[in-house]
Amino acid sequence: MFCEAACALDETPYPIPLWVSFRPEVHEDGTVSFSSHGLLDLGHQEVEIHHARAKPSQVLECVADFAFYIVQNGPIVADGDTFGHSRDEKIRVHHRRKGRWFKEPVYEFEFPSA
Repeated sequence: MFCEAACALDETPYPIPLWVSFRPEVHEDGTVSFSSHGLLDLGHQEVEIHHARAKPSQVLECVADFAFYIVQNGPIVADGDTFGHSRDEKIRVHHRRKGRWFKEPVYEFEFPSA
């Protein structure tokens, strides 16, 4: 993965996969949780998603795209804002003073069901 991301540096100004990792946790009830690791080192809040009823690949894409957006544009997402890949996809973002996995403030996503 490192080599592919390094080779793609000419294609993107922000090689997020080199700087930020995304850690999944699949639960017995079929839900998935994800957290980012590395955004804090770049001066941003980490991301947490808890027990999303969606495909892990869909949740990972969402977290990675959000990380890229934040690194590129800065922390311009307000508490309660929504984002998504289309007008119909509405993933609500909450600002938490501390996360479940982090002592620092985090973005917590309210991910819609699959």
